[in-house]
Amino acid sequence: MTPTWSRHPEQAPVAALFDFDGVLVDSHQAHQQAWQQACREILGREPPPSFPAEHDSGASSDNVAGWLAHQAGSDHLAEDLAARKLWLLLHAASTPTPLPGAIGLLTRLHDHHLPCAIVSNAPRNFVRHTVRALALPVDCIIGLEDSPRPKPAPDPYLLGADRLGIASEDHPRTWVVEDSLLGIAAAVAAGMPVIGVQTSLSQPQLLSAGATLCCPDLRTAIDWPWPRR
Repeated sequence: MTPTWSRHPEQAPVAALFDFDGVLVDSHQAHQQAWQQACREILGREPPPSFPAEHDSGASSDNVAGWLAHQAGSDHLAEDLAARKLWLLLHAASTPTPLPGAIGLLTRLHDHHLPCAIVSNAPRNFVRHTVRALALPVDCIIGLEDSPRPKPAPDPYLLGADRLGIASEDHPRTWVVEDSLLGIAAAVAAGMPVIGVQTSLSQPQLLSAGATLCCPDLRTAIDWPWPRR
């Protein structure tokens, strides 16, 4: 699916907002290992067999910690669990690897002077640490702590657009790049079109959730007719 911005310039992006995990970086193993170790240390048990497939797709760390603590009958330990998981993620996990096309696309958009932000439900320090380590060219980072409500609420994407100086009337041309149902719901609620990346969901699933365009990975999007600013 190739966008027709060259023929319909009124659809051309004025900015791009990227989810992080599963879109720009492969951080699944880092998150999973950190949760497993944190559960052992704080809850004294392994995560349930259904984790993370059913409860960690785009969800915030606080929500995941709450679910894990509840499953263990230890709701009062949710905050400690989230804090320990973050520490392990920052200090004990290996740096996530960029997903195919991520650096190439961000570089292309940077060269075209198109404003780009990362908008993630992941902890801000983890995102910043990884962005620095991989030298990802982005203008702004929105992490879990920056918004009062995480995705699927629209707040993180609205904040990301605001930080880039994008006016509300330009939200329909502020394209969001997402791979999760929660993230797509947040972007749609913010009035922003979505490019769905088929990291873990199929094209029909992404389109059914509200994505406007889909691509197997970001390598496809590098050659799209991105506008010059």
